[in-house]
This record gives sequence, structure tokens and C-alpha cells, in this order.
Amino acid sequence: LAIALPKFMPTRPDQRLPDTDFCDPNSISRARRARNCTYPRWSRRVVSCVNSTMVSSVRSARRRDPSLTITIDAATATARTELAAFDRALVAVGAENRNLIRLSAIIPATTILRAPTLDDGEWGDRLYAVYAEQCATDRGAEAWAGVGWVQHEGTGAGLFVEHEGGSQDEVRSLISDSLAELQASRGIDLGTTRMLVTGVRCEGDPVCALVLAAYGSESWDAISPAARR
Repeated sequence: LAIALPKFMPTRPDQRLPDTDFCDPNSISRARRARNCTYPRWSRRVVSCVNSTMVSSVRSARRRDPSLTITIDAATATARTELAAFDRALVAVGAENRNLIRLSAIIPATTILRAPTLDDGEWGDRLYAVYAEQCATDRGAEAWAGVGWVQHEGTGAGLFVEHEGGSQDEVRSLISDSLAELQASRGIDLGTTRMLVTGVRCEGDPVCALVLAAYGSESWDAISPAARR
């Protein structure tokens, strides 16, 4: 199934992240090659049906006023322990006083992405996020983390992936390959691959690299009394 959906081109200033964070011009060609894989004969009919449903779902979500704004930010930090370095990276992106709830790969329709900052939240609130974090403790070692995404221009629906590694090239390659595979599995092409990647070199104390895409925060008061029991 070959689908070529429009590439994502931000139309509002707050949708555009710095161009230096975008990369990988070869991701689309890899996605197209991945879709040329063969499936067992018995499964082709099922795969075709599933892919058709996914493509229809992505296309049918109408572009309305944004119902969700995802903020994405990156930071590096150093401290005497790996955990403390991670915490300082959270401080740098404004997420230090929230309880992180890690999400997976799906960007809902009618979503825009923008550069930081996070919305104000209360102490202990839940923060729903996709994030990558990598620490290094050996002198001379590097810690790299990155979050990549693709997003349909018409609907805002898209996909996130997060990867960590010991070099910038490794993380960028993993992000590009994962996004190509996720699109190939769904039989869709959501356009240009974008990513935010950061890294730091260990010179003594442990270091941490963090990239965090925050969907939003929520108070624990929002949980119903029945759910608390």
C-alpha cells in the first residue's frame, strides 16, 4: 500500500521549532523502501484492511482549532549521582516538581507542537510526557537523548519516538529508522521527520541528557473518589 500524505509545514509561529533541530532528509525514502517488504500470503488481506483503516483514521480527523499543545524541550545536567543529574535536567525544563507519567508513540489529531515553556503546575501534579534520558558516568563518555516525530499537515495526527545512546549520530539514526518503521507498519506517510537531540560529555561527575515532550499536567484531585479506592 503506497500512501503519500502531505508533508507537515507549520502555519503558525508557535508551531515552528528551531530549524537546527530538524534533520534526516533520507527518512522518507527509507519509509518507502520499508513498505516494499513482503507479507505471508495469508496475512496480506488482514494487513490491507488494517492499513486502510489507519489511513482513513488519520485522514478523517478534521483540522480544527488546536485542542492540545505539546511543548518540547531539551537540557543537560551534571551532579554527584545519575539520579541527581536527571533531576537537574528536569529542573532545567521546568518539570522538576511533577510526577512523570510516560506516554508512548501517538500524537492525537488537532495537536500543535511548540517550543517551551511548560504550563504552570502545582507541586506533585501528574505530567504526561514522551521523553528520552541518558546518563554517563565514565570520564570521556557521552550521553545523548532525542525525541523525533512526524505529523500530518491536515489533521495534526502523528507519531513520536524516543531514543538514547552514546553518540549524536546513533540517536539520530535510531529515531529516523524507528519513525520509518512505525509508518511502514501502518501503511502511512506522515511527511518530514523532525527531531530534537541533545548530548553532554562526562568530565568527572555523572551527566544526564534529557529531551521531554509534555502533553500537559493534571492534579490528583481529578481522580474520582471511586478510582482512589
